[in-house]
Amino acid sequence: MRNADFHQRLHARTPSTWALYAVMVVNVAVWLLNLLQGVNAMQPSSAELFAWGANSATAVVRDGEWWRLLTATVLHAGVMHLALNMVALWDAGRQVCRWFGNGQFLLIYLGSALAGSALSLHFSAQQAVSVGASGAVFGVLGALTAGVYQHRERVPKAMATRLLTSQGLFVVFMLAQGFTRSGVDNAAHVGGLVAGVVIAWLLIELVDERASVTQRFGHQVLAVAVTALGVGGLVWSAQPGVDHRELFGNQAMLREVLPPLQAAEKALQQDAQARKEGRLPHDRFLDALEQRHIPAVRGVVQTMDRVQATPPLPLLDDLRHRNVYLLEMMELEVGMARGTVDPAQARPRMAELSTLLTAVDQRLKDRSAKKPN
Repeated sequence: MRNADFHQRLHARTPSTWALYAVMVVNVAVWLLNLLQGVNAMQPSSAELFAWGANSATAVVRDGEWWRLLTATVLHAGVMHLALNMVALWDAGRQVCRWFGNGQFLLIYLGSALAGSALSLHFSAQQAVSVGASGAVFGVLGALTAGVYQHRERVPKAMATRLLTSQGLFVVFMLAQGFTRSGVDNAAHVGGLVAGVVIAWLLIELVDERASVTQRFGHQVLAVAVTALGVGGLVWSAQPGVDHRELFGNQAMLREVLPPLQAAEKALQQDAQARKEGRLPHDRFLDALEQRHIPAVRGVVQTMDRVQATPPLPLLDDLRHRNVYLLEMMELEVGMARGTVDPAQARPRMAELSTLLTAVDQRLKDRSAKKPN
């Protein structure tokens, strides 16, 4: 059979590959929505992607947010990530739509997407949030390869050889790159690829004209059942990893706390240095403590109390203790100068607070010196 005749038969059975256009439109539309909501077009943050539904083992396994298995596959880490996935999907997707029909293409695409996300729960999504349609894309590539191999007798030999060679080499190359490059969720690629091959093997392609409607439907039900069991088993057997909701929530808290904290510390250090160098008389320094620095530090402590993390964030907890000790020391110093606090009682407490302040400063110094893994 000639290639042209074979393509003509496939085109007659599936005149429009609308299912491919639909999934591509959804992926692009979600990226545009991200853009309109202020998400960075080139390199969105992990916190932004998590808020939009990125895959995370803890969110799915512990919190029961199964929907992330699907929403993660329509999110992308920037326009280049989206473009690469859509280009890879375009050629193979059109052929799979022709081979299997639009409905079965959607089954392959969605089943592979879910399987890729589910396998990622055991690997990448344990530590980082995972996004992208690449699991589904690998599933489509796997389905095309499986379909050609299954019906290699019905397919023109030159076409079968070309597709098996080109698609096979492309899959091997992309998987190899995923294993050698950091930041690539290769588990989603492998999960999607395996799912695409299995689903395609269970379905009946349109090139098999002997199958009845009932037979095709029975195979579709079987493919759905096998996919559901596989995805469910992967989710059930996964363990929670990094708690991204807590992690990103704590980061947001630090962003709220750090600006007023840094401003208060800088102003106090400037006045303390001026007093030490004789540029700021002691009485004016006491006025500055009473009128500016004590209210500023008290405000920082109140902000920390308002945004306190649950469970407590060690860094935020240490920063709060530091400012509580500093606040009490300033109040005691002003109280002794104004005659409202007995120096005999205040000085031992000042020494105790100084020791506590030194200890918490050392903890903060040790924490900042730690190198990330």
